[in-house]
Amino acid sequence: MRLPCSSDPICSTSSWRTCWLPSRSRGAGMPEPKRLRVLQIAHDHRGPFVHVCAEYVKACEGHDVTTVYLAGDADDPARETTGGDVRFLGFEPGDLRGIKWALLAKVRQLFREAHYDIVIAHRYKSIYVAGVMSAFYPVPCVIGVLHEHGVLSRPTRSLFFSFWRPGLHAVAVSDSVARSAAADCAALADGRLSTLYHCIEPAQSDTWHSREEARQALGIDGSRFVLGSVGRLVSKKRYDLLIGALTRLGDAELVLVGDGRERARLEALVGKLGLSQQVRFVGHMSNASRYLRAFDAFVMTSGAEEAFGIVLLEAMLAGVPIVCSDAPGPAEALGDAGLQFRDGDEASLAERVAEMISASPSTRAGYVKAGRERVLGRFSPGRFRDAFWSMPPVRALQNG
Repeated sequence: MRLPCSSDPICSTSSWRTCWLPSRSRGAGMPEPKRLRVLQIAHDHRGPFVHVCAEYVKACEGHDVTTVYLAGDADDPARETTGGDVRFLGFEPGDLRGIKWALLAKVRQLFREAHYDIVIAHRYKSIYVAGVMSAFYPVPCVIGVLHEHGVLSRPTRSLFFSFWRPGLHAVAVSDSVARSAAADCAALADGRLSTLYHCIEPAQSDTWHSREEARQALGIDGSRFVLGSVGRLVSKKRYDLLIGALTRLGDAELVLVGDGRERARLEALVGKLGLSQQVRFVGHMSNASRYLRAFDAFVMTSGAEEAFGIVLLEAMLAGVPIVCSDAPGPAEALGDAGLQFRDGDEASLAERVAEMISASPSTRAGYVKAGRERVLGRFSPGRFRDAFWSMPPVRALQNG
């Protein structure tokens, strides 16, 4: 987790370094910290966002947190996973494009209900809504979380941060996203940009299936080496690269967990390459992390479009060795706890996967050990919480 240092601007691409800030314990005789009101706004609760919102709710434990999902119907599992007070506004995703007065009116009711000390907004639409509301209902600390590269590449978005809402503090989910934001919006160089990596709760893996249970659930049998990947079947995940690499890997089996608009094209590619007996599409599965231990190795082929890769943290926690691209986002997540191939290079991918397949059990166990140590040391909820409360606008609010 990367935080701005007083000695150098966090957004200076020529002077980019990480500052680790320790947590502070309350000394004897010090007053109890103020109980704050926190509002969290997210576009929807699909994909990883319910877990992302839960990260912030847990980091704000001891304070009053309300999470609002702009799109999507009320969902009890999402409510339970998120924690705290959860509201569902029920808009359709398409209804959120452009300036929507009905959306602003609904969110306005939330700001009229209470005075919020901190507003956390995920993705640009939520950031825009939070920024507009903060112009009419003053909020001491407004944080916009950037989950993708190029979020501020549109001039209107950069201007929104630069001139219209200059008090917004941007939080990037990886250093590569931070560099992208800094390049697109020079105004963030003035101490207004931090990197806050995602985290994962180690105890959740206690509920995941064992290798045998997961294999039975996915219908995996036989003695072939099983490669697995979990994610939406969309172009940026580059599953075509993985399927192509499989033609160079002998009798290895590939299991893809997930669904999406690319499924038909990928299934056609599998048939064209004669891999129907080696590739299985199992479709969407809720809480897919429960099945990760079914795989002998986890492969993530996403490239430069991938901002981070929460699923890599899950695979490391599950104890599965990993092969991923050397694109900045995935590489930041994995580090040296696995093998990396050249982004977009099918031959390099096949070479690295073959290396993992032929590795000795002790070598693969070494990757597993390194992965677990990396998750526990770098991506723990405690590390996330300490970094959140050490960010300049949040720290200033506490000190004020």
